[in-house]
Amino acid sequence: MQVTMGPDGFLATKEVPDYTAHVMLSDYLRERQAAGGAALESALPRLRKELSKRELVALIRAIHARIAWIASEERALSEPRRWQEFLAQLARNLYAPNLPFEEADLIRLIEGHRRYSVLWSFGPEELVGAFLATHDLSPDLGNELRRFQAELKGGGGQGRYPSQASYQSAVQQVHMMLWHDEGDALDPARCWSDRVRGDFRAMTGARKTAWKALFRHIKGNAPAKPSPSWRKEAEKHLAEVGIEEFRERFSAWLAPFELGAPQSLTVAGSHVLRGLLWHAALTNDPRVAATALVLLDAKWKAKRNVDKTMVALVSVLETLAPAEAWPALVRLQQQWPTTSGQIERLLKKIAAELGIGEAELAERGLLQKRDIEADAEKYMARLNKGPITVRQPRER
Repeated sequence: MQVTMGPDGFLATKEVPDYTAHVMLSDYLRERQAAGGAALESALPRLRKELSKRELVALIRAIHARIAWIASEERALSEPRRWQEFLAQLARNLYAPNLPFEEADLIRLIEGHRRYSVLWSFGPEELVGAFLATHDLSPDLGNELRRFQAELKGGGGQGRYPSQASYQSAVQQVHMMLWHDEGDALDPARCWSDRVRGDFRAMTGARKTAWKALFRHIKGNAPAKPSPSWRKEAEKHLAEVGIEEFRERFSAWLAPFELGAPQSLTVAGSHVLRGLLWHAALTNDPRVAATALVLLDAKWKAKRNVDKTMVALVSVLETLAPAEAWPALVRLQQQWPTTSGQIERLLKKIAAELGIGEAELAERGLLQKRDIEADAEKYMARLNKGPITVRQPRER
């Protein structure tokens, strides 16, 4: 029987799943032990060149199995954390959304990122998101995602992800992925978007397929404003849905805001509403724009998660003539001043087109006042809370 032992103590035999991948990992660990970080740098281009995409998936799967094995045997091993870190660094650099992961692979990866702290500095959300762009969310994958979501509480301060920004991006992506769980119970009182989900679930055939593609294009890690590439793809989905169909559903979904009853908005719901507003802007339809502007009169149970959706009205207002956009834009700036600057930039642009100078805008209290000294004091106070730590991969 052919047996290969890695420096971590793992025995690879022909009976071990992904045997070939484990032999590669043992070779990599020996090189890493001898040459340090240079071994990782040389291994990455070699592996990407020599292995097919499916073989790279098998290698990543083997990395997770190896990390789990080391965790189970750590009391009997020498420096188990060191070997896990070497393997995790390799996995992090091999992760790519274009790899052909299957559902079972992703469940294993999510479980690994949930259970083993050596994997907490990065996550599988980009891989899962790429898979869900073309696949439905199954109960098994959805359940594992929910377990992962539940354990994300605490953020970067608890050792998950290298920064609060990367942590928040992961949280938002997972929220949006789980919005597509058709087995999740609906409760419009929990979130306005559950009305949208209920309507979508009742659709059938080509109509549902078109809307599914549109909703899948709404991501939890979208930037503050739609990119040109996002718009180009969104235009395709909008055409498949049909402008008339979009106008009708958009009007029906925003109708609750006209009734005056306070609405709730979850993290995922805020992304759905913002995404619909960006699609609404692409219609260049004044009737769709008028529907969107009912949000200026909306009442909210809590304003948490609402800011990003109100800023998205900027895209809608940009489609209107200056005189038409102006009254709504003034209200938007007065009611939802934000630090993003999008609303104020459009306000200044349209004001100039209408012959209104910045001095007049300032007199009317329509420009944000920035206290530079106060901002500097807050920044310095944040720095003085503790030393800044730059994390480097540990070599031994």
